[in-house]
Amino acid sequence: MRVKLQWLKDYLDIKDTLDIEQLSMTLNMAGLEVEHIDDLSKKASLVHVDRIGNIFDTLPTASASQDDYVAFVYDEITKKPEVCTWSFFNFDSQEPIWFKSTDLSAEIKTLTDISEFNDFVITLGVTPNRCDALSHLGVSREVAALMDLSLKSPMLTLKEMGGPTHEKATVEIANSQDCKRYACRVIENIKIEESPWWLKFRLMSCGIRPINNVVDVTNYVMLSRGQPMHAFDYNKLAKESGRVKILVRRALDGEDFHALDNSKLKLCGKDIVVCDQNGVIALAGVIGGNDKKVDESTNAILLESAYFCETSIRNTSKKYGISTESSFRFERGCDPNAVVDALNYAARLLVEISSSATCCREVIDAYRAKTDPLEISMRPERALKILGYSASDFDQELIRKRFVKLGIETIAKRGDAIYFRIPTFRPDLTREIDLIEESARMIGLDKIHAKSFIHSADTSFNQNKIENLSDKLRNYLVARGFNEAINYAFLSHEIASLFVDKQELLIKVKNPLSERYETMRPSLLCGLLKNIDYNFRNQEKSIRLFEVGVTFESREDKFFSASPDLLIDKLDSDSFAKERNSIAGVIAGLDPYVAFDISKKEQDFYHLKGIIVDLLKSIGFDDSLLQPQINTIAYLHPHNVLDISGVGYIGEIHPSILEKFSIDKKVFAFEMDLGKLAQVCESKKTYKNFSRFPFIERDLALLVDEEVAVGSIMSLAKKIKNSHLITSIKIFDIYRGKNLLPNKKSVALSLILQGKDSTLTDEDAQKVMDEFIELAKKEVDAVIR
Repeated sequence: MRVKLQWLKDYLDIKDTLDIEQLSMTLNMAGLEVEHIDDLSKKASLVHVDRIGNIFDTLPTASASQDDYVAFVYDEITKKPEVCTWSFFNFDSQEPIWFKSTDLSAEIKTLTDISEFNDFVITLGVTPNRCDALSHLGVSREVAALMDLSLKSPMLTLKEMGGPTHEKATVEIANSQDCKRYACRVIENIKIEESPWWLKFRLMSCGIRPINNVVDVTNYVMLSRGQPMHAFDYNKLAKESGRVKILVRRALDGEDFHALDNSKLKLCGKDIVVCDQNGVIALAGVIGGNDKKVDESTNAILLESAYFCETSIRNTSKKYGISTESSFRFERGCDPNAVVDALNYAARLLVEISSSATCCREVIDAYRAKTDPLEISMRPERALKILGYSASDFDQELIRKRFVKLGIETIAKRGDAIYFRIPTFRPDLTREIDLIEESARMIGLDKIHAKSFIHSADTSFNQNKIENLSDKLRNYLVARGFNEAINYAFLSHEIASLFVDKQELLIKVKNPLSERYETMRPSLLCGLLKNIDYNFRNQEKSIRLFEVGVTFESREDKFFSASPDLLIDKLDSDSFAKERNSIAGVIAGLDPYVAFDISKKEQDFYHLKGIIVDLLKSIGFDDSLLQPQINTIAYLHPHNVLDISGVGYIGEIHPSILEKFSIDKKVFAFEMDLGKLAQVCESKKTYKNFSRFPFIERDLALLVDEEVAVGSIMSLAKKIKNSHLITSIKIFDIYRGKNLLPNKKSVALSLILQGKDSTLTDEDAQKVMDEFIELAKKEVDAVIR
């Protein structure tokens, strides 16, 4: 959303200029991200203004006269004046910038002398839930509340000079769920012409190309008040007994529609359309019809302002690939109670800028399903507990005053709760927690005290512990050759159903972008297996991947199927889903590590088990955390599963699941609940004091049978009497061949010995080595080389 500061002043009662830096910081802190600031004055200062007759012999446009004013720049080479066009400001228009003699005074020398040009345009990143901030009126409410300014509103009254509108048109809505409200006016004796410079300039500053006075006004009102509108050529509409009959209904399957962008569509029964008696004249909320459009021959218009179903508009826009400024706003939810005000404002502007236009009396307003303001309560004590403000910072009177400027009225106080009436232009405010967040925006997120916030959550552990744990696990897995994957949390229902025992546990998205994104993921493995398939198909032979993210399951208990209004003590919980912070990983294909004496081989269950054992040891656990279990997880192999102490599992993916993903190799996976693991970690943390004394390193070569596992030799270090003195044991060479008997191998080891309380002597070290050698002779029939 692009916002012009001079346009904001239409709604803000201020005389001084707004400090752009302060405004930017204020909007950012309120959650309306300032993405870019464009200073129009920089280029405007280079453009001069004078009467056309004083500068040029010819008129820049046929509509101008010698007494009108024109903007011009001096050519860098010839130094001669040249007419300046709107493209100088990087707008998509080659039209000259000129002004009627009545618009400017002789004191104007450069464009910066005109306040509209001496201005800033702010580009805001508006989140999808804040449809109210997609207009200058909406943003001005935010600025007024946050900067303690007064609001004002342009006049919405207009002169009605024509006959009654109901004699010109009628409106019928077939289904109130598709269209809650449809209002229209008829304006006669209108001349289609160029819009005034200020209107064109404001539109172009906000990224919209001017077309003509009628279309420009509908776009202007949309950017000004957030209400999309459309104008039809009244004389092109079908009539009966001199009246146009407007019908809002669902399209017929296969019904033809020729859109304004010249696309020819075959509609379906899910599309909402606006019709006259001859057929479809507009794809509701998305785009108008080409055969009823306003053009140079138009002298009367039917002006439409309506409220259409958000879901249907979104689906229609995506289906036909037609995204307009109107559909963008309808998809997010407009205000049904602002429909008529916007219509009157547009009619008033058209009458003002088109001297011959007359507006017919009265408004046709079909309002079948009225929307009343919602009433929500908020408990200040609850807000303090959740937000972590100090009692002095949580100024209830300040919140009340700022809420009023946002349109949120205080209606009552009962017990420990304050009740508020929510305006219909704020559909994002439906629960107590929404008002708590709104309070934080009004007070300032920077006033939240970090310490109090850490202790304010009602959970048994803090989210920071999960984040710290996930960082440790990330670092470890990356060190072991894993790459981190990031997948969408949405996937197809077919894939998601493979990873749950009950279909009721799956959460379906109400308005998915497509069938591929219609269900929330119940497991991180859903995405990781797709990653494996992609990598194998692209010739990657060794795969180690992991992902950290949230998984989703539907709640089964009756309490959480109740209305959100009944959630008194559990407002910190998601009422409809169990969300788990999880970590998962997969290995498949060849082992990425090749030692000097080992050829490449396929990764197996024990590769992953070894990695997970070491990973758990790195955060304070031992082997006892892993236990065999009877497999109750349908997507894992029944004989290759280990339970990780109730926090997760290691296992082989079932072949039937791999077949669904077109994977023809074995895949081994793990998945853990980070929340549970963080809780267990708290009780497992131990501190071991490091030794301050020097260590002794001794090397040893043992001749053993080929069948003897190297791991069994290393494990002997734990069995000797003075095992606590051996701090490290490593294999640095294995030799087979010349000078050795068949079926024999030489294993070379390096042992690090260190005392905790004193410096080891050579005699102490030798005793440990002798003890180790004797045990090796006894246990594995080793011979010293």
